[in-house]
Amino acid sequence: AMAQIPDMFHAQKNYCFRAMEQECYPRFLRSKAFGNLTPVSALVRLVLGLIILWIGLAVAFSLVFLDVKPKSKRFFLFIPFTFAILFLISHQYELDPILVFLGQSESTPFRTIRIGEPYVKKLLLGRAIWVTILVVAFDAALTLLFWAVPGHRL
Repeated sequence: AMAQIPDMFHAQKNYCFRAMEQECYPRFLRSKAFGNLTPVSALVRLVLGLIILWIGLAVAFSLVFLDVKPKSKRFFLFIPFTFAILFLISHQYELDPILVFLGQSESTPFRTIRIGEPYVKKLLLGRAIWVTILVVAFDAALTLLFWAVPGHRL
Protein backbone atom coordinates (compact mmCIF):
# COMPACT_ATOMS: atom_id res chain seq x y z
CA ALA A 1 0.00 0.00 0.00
CA MET A 2 2.91 2.39 0.74
CA ALA A 3 4.37 1.82 -2.76
CA GLN A 4 1.25 3.40 -4.26
CA ILE A 5 1.99 6.79 -2.62
CA PRO A 6 3.84 8.96 -5.19
CA ASP A 7 5.62 11.24 -2.65
CA MET A 8 6.98 8.44 -0.54
CA PHE A 9 10.59 8.99 -1.72
CA HIS A 10 10.31 12.75 -2.27
CA ALA A 11 12.94 13.65 0.36
CA GLN A 12 15.40 11.10 -1.03
CA LYS A 13 14.80 12.33 -4.56
CA ASN A 14 15.47 15.95 -3.52
CA TYR A 15 18.66 14.90 -1.73
CA CYS A 16 19.94 13.12 -4.85
CA PHE A 17 19.11 16.04 -7.13
CA ARG A 18 20.77 18.55 -4.77
CA ALA A 19 23.89 16.39 -4.53
CA MET A 20 24.11 16.10 -8.31
CA GLU A 21 23.46 19.81 -8.82
CA GLN A 22 25.93 21.10 -6.23
CA GLU A 23 28.74 18.53 -6.45
CA CYS A 24 28.69 16.28 -9.49
CA TYR A 25 27.50 18.67 -12.21
CA PRO A 26 30.10 21.42 -11.54
CA ARG A 27 32.84 18.77 -11.43
CA PHE A 28 31.53 17.37 -14.72
CA LEU A 29 31.69 20.81 -16.36
CA ARG A 30 35.30 21.25 -15.21
CA SER A 31 36.30 17.83 -16.53
CA LYS A 32 38.98 17.29 -19.14
CA ALA A 33 36.36 16.64 -21.80
CA PHE A 34 35.55 20.36 -21.91
CA GLY A 35 38.98 21.91 -21.44
CA ASN A 36 42.62 21.00 -21.73
CA LEU A 37 44.24 23.48 -19.31
CA THR A 38 44.98 23.23 -15.63
CA PRO A 39 43.79 26.06 -13.32
CA VAL A 40 47.37 27.29 -12.78
CA SER A 41 48.04 27.45 -16.52
CA ALA A 42 44.74 29.23 -17.12
CA LEU A 43 45.62 31.83 -14.47
CA VAL A 44 49.05 32.41 -16.06
CA ARG A 45 47.31 32.92 -19.41
CA LEU A 46 44.97 35.47 -17.84
CA VAL A 47 47.85 37.50 -16.41
CA LEU A 48 49.86 37.31 -19.66
CA GLY A 49 46.80 38.18 -21.72
CA LEU A 50 46.04 41.28 -19.66
CA ILE A 51 49.66 42.46 -19.77
CA ILE A 52 49.96 41.93 -23.53
CA LEU A 53 46.59 43.58 -24.12
CA TRP A 54 47.72 46.61 -22.11
CA ILE A 55 50.93 46.82 -24.17
CA GLY A 56 49.01 46.43 -27.43
CA LEU A 57 46.48 49.12 -26.52
CA ALA A 58 49.27 51.48 -25.38
CA VAL A 59 51.06 51.05 -28.72
CA ALA A 60 47.79 51.40 -30.66
CA PHE A 61 46.83 54.64 -28.95
CA SER A 62 50.38 55.94 -29.40
CA LEU A 63 50.23 55.26 -33.13
CA VAL A 64 46.88 57.03 -33.37
CA PHE A 65 47.79 60.06 -31.25
CA LEU A 66 51.20 60.49 -32.89
CA ASP A 67 49.55 60.17 -36.32
CA VAL A 68 52.22 57.78 -37.56
CA LYS A 69 52.51 57.62 -41.36
CA PRO A 70 52.00 55.41 -43.32
CA LYS A 71 48.80 54.16 -41.79
CA SER A 72 49.65 50.59 -42.80
CA LYS A 73 52.08 50.37 -39.86
CA ARG A 74 49.03 50.02 -37.63
CA PHE A 75 48.27 46.62 -39.14
CA PHE A 76 51.15 45.17 -37.12
CA LEU A 77 48.96 45.67 -34.05
CA PHE A 78 47.41 42.31 -34.88
CA ILE A 79 50.46 40.62 -33.31
CA PRO A 80 49.96 41.73 -29.67
CA PHE A 81 46.18 41.68 -30.06
CA THR A 82 46.26 38.06 -31.31
CA PHE A 83 48.35 36.84 -28.37
CA ALA A 84 46.33 38.84 -25.83
CA ILE A 85 42.95 37.69 -27.13
CA LEU A 86 44.16 34.08 -27.47
CA PHE A 87 45.39 34.03 -23.87
CA LEU A 88 42.26 35.72 -22.50
CA ILE A 89 39.81 33.47 -24.35
CA SER A 90 41.93 30.41 -23.51
CA HIS A 91 41.60 31.38 -19.85
CA GLN A 92 37.85 31.88 -20.15
CA TYR A 93 37.20 28.54 -21.83
CA GLU A 94 40.11 26.72 -20.11
CA LEU A 95 41.01 25.49 -23.58
CA ASP A 96 44.10 26.13 -25.69
CA PRO A 97 43.17 25.57 -29.34
CA ILE A 98 46.80 25.17 -30.39
CA LEU A 99 47.25 22.27 -27.98
CA VAL A 100 44.00 20.71 -29.20
CA PHE A 101 45.03 20.95 -32.85
CA LEU A 102 48.29 19.22 -31.88
CA GLY A 103 46.29 16.52 -30.07
CA GLN A 104 47.62 17.43 -26.63
CA SER A 105 46.08 18.19 -23.23
CA GLU A 106 47.69 19.42 -20.02
CA SER A 107 47.99 16.85 -17.25
CA THR A 108 49.85 19.06 -14.78
CA PRO A 109 50.76 22.73 -15.22
CA PHE A 110 52.70 23.16 -18.47
CA ARG A 111 53.12 19.38 -19.06
CA THR A 112 51.09 17.81 -21.82
CA ILE A 113 49.91 14.33 -22.71
CA ARG A 114 48.37 12.94 -25.88
CA ILE A 115 44.56 12.93 -26.11
CA GLY A 116 43.66 9.27 -26.55
CA GLU A 117 39.87 9.08 -26.26
CA PRO A 118 38.21 9.75 -29.67
CA TYR A 119 35.05 11.24 -28.14
CA VAL A 120 37.04 13.70 -26.00
CA LYS A 121 39.20 14.57 -29.00
CA LYS A 122 36.10 15.30 -31.09
CA LEU A 123 34.54 17.38 -28.31
CA LEU A 124 37.72 19.39 -27.73
CA LEU A 125 38.19 19.90 -31.47
CA GLY A 126 34.72 21.43 -31.80
CA ARG A 127 35.37 23.76 -28.88
CA ALA A 128 38.83 24.63 -30.24
CA ILE A 129 37.32 25.66 -33.57
CA TRP A 130 34.85 27.88 -31.71
CA VAL A 131 37.65 29.46 -29.65
CA THR A 132 39.70 30.04 -32.82
CA ILE A 133 36.75 31.77 -34.50
CA LEU A 134 36.33 34.02 -31.45
CA VAL A 135 40.03 34.90 -31.40
CA VAL A 136 40.05 35.76 -35.11
CA ALA A 137 36.86 37.85 -34.81
CA PHE A 138 38.05 39.88 -31.79
CA ASP A 139 41.52 40.27 -33.26
CA ALA A 140 40.16 41.51 -36.58
CA ALA A 141 37.78 43.91 -34.82
CA LEU A 142 40.51 45.45 -32.66
CA THR A 143 43.02 45.69 -35.50
CA LEU A 144 40.52 47.25 -37.92
CA LEU A 145 39.24 49.61 -35.26
CA PHE A 146 42.69 51.04 -34.57
CA TRP A 147 43.55 51.07 -38.26
CA ALA A 148 40.36 52.93 -39.25
CA VAL A 149 40.57 55.61 -36.57
CA PRO A 150 41.95 58.80 -38.10
CA GLY A 151 45.22 59.93 -36.55
CA HIS A 152 45.50 63.21 -34.73
CA ARG A 153 48.84 64.63 -33.68
CA LEU A 154 48.63 65.87 -30.11
